[in-house]
Amino acid sequence: MREWHEELDDEPGLEEDEGVIGKSKLPEGMSRLDMNMFGFVQDVHEEVDGRELQQSLVPDVIEELKRIFHILEREQGGKDDFISLFELVKAKYTAIRDTPSERALNEYIRDNALFPISDEELTNLWK
Repeated sequence: MREWHEELDDEPGLEEDEGVIGKSKLPEGMSRLDMNMFGFVQDVHEEVDGRELQQSLVPDVIEELKRIFHILEREQGGKDDFISLFELVKAKYTAIRDTPSERALNEYIRDNALFPISDEELTNLWK
């Protein structure tokens, strides 16, 4: 006795991926993509929250400061050397200026500097 699916295998015009009821159709507006065409990125038109941007920059600034402090320690640099090297950080991270993140970074500088630094000097670092 022959099974019903064996009978369908013999039907002309029925492709392997169509199945018994025909080829499936995607909902309107959808399409299939290969795996290499799929990924997640931030929408370039999406507005980035300023606070979110600042928070994402703080770890980067801290890493820059760690490098500066390491160089100063190795080369026995002082406050003037720090201020000179900090100019590069200030130019690179202008979004930090006049924000709560600036104040937090100033505390980090005060806590980790190998020299005394006043509030006025810390404020002037970012200007």
